[in-house]
Amino acid sequence: MTIAVISETPEKDTQRVHVFTKNKEASGETLGAALDALQLTDSLWEGSEEPYLLLRRFQADRFFPTPQRERLRALMAQWREAQESAQPFATELQSELESLIQAEEEATIARSQALLEATRK
Repeated sequence: MTIAVISETPEKDTQRVHVFTKNKEASGETLGAALDALQLTDSLWEGSEEPYLLLRRFQADRFFPTPQRERLRALMAQWREAQESAQPFATELQSELESLIQAEEEATIARSQALLEATRK
């Protein structure tokens, strides 16, 4: 299962974290609070193995380089703007966004595998 996380700081002293799955979303003042709200029912994890949560800073690396990361950020900002203004998001931009999200997921898997291999040495 993939959980997307978006952190917002609308005002200087406040923060909201939003978490999304394919069928569910929640928010909270911290990542922990948002995840707790997301899994209010055990059905979220039904059919899943023990869940693991890997966190890392959203920075470019060898698995997902700077140009891809910057384009993903730009498209996410455009997508959010379209959602907030109830405007359509262009099909070609949506396709590009989905491709970049898929590439980031694949980078996360590769990064996790590299981490596992490094811990075995």
